[in-house]
Amino acid sequence: MKIVKVAMIILGILLLVGGLAMSVIVLRSGEPFACASSAISDKEYQQAIKDWEAAKGTPQENALRIKTEGKRTVYIMSLGSCDEAKSKKTLVTIASLAAAGLGFLLTIVGFFVGRKKATP
Repeated sequence: MKIVKVAMIILGILLLVGGLAMSVIVLRSGEPFACASSAISDKEYQQAIKDWEAAKGTPQENALRIKTEGKRTVYIMSLGSCDEAKSKKTLVTIASLAAAGLGFLLTIVGFFVGRKKATP
C-alpha cells in the first residue's frame, strides 16, 4: 500500500507542476503569429481600398477592384486563422490547468491512502 501512496503523490506532484508550467508557458507566449499576419493583411487591404477609390472612373478601376477583392479574401482568411489560434491557445491553457487540478487532487488523495483509522 505504501508503493501506491508514494506513486500517487509523485504522479500528482508531476501533474500539478507540469500543468502549471504549461499554462504559464502558453499564457506568456504572446500573440500568435497568425494574428500578426492578420494585422499586416488588414493594412494591405485598407491600402487597396484607398487605391481603388482613388482610381474610380479611370481605366485602372477594374484591375484595382479585383486586387482589392483578393486582399479582402486574404484578410478574411487571416482573421479566421487568428481566431483559431486564439481558441487553441485558450483550449491548451484550460487543459493544462485541468491537469494541474487533477494533480493536486491526486496528491491530496495520495496523502490519505493507506492511513490507519484511529480506534477509540
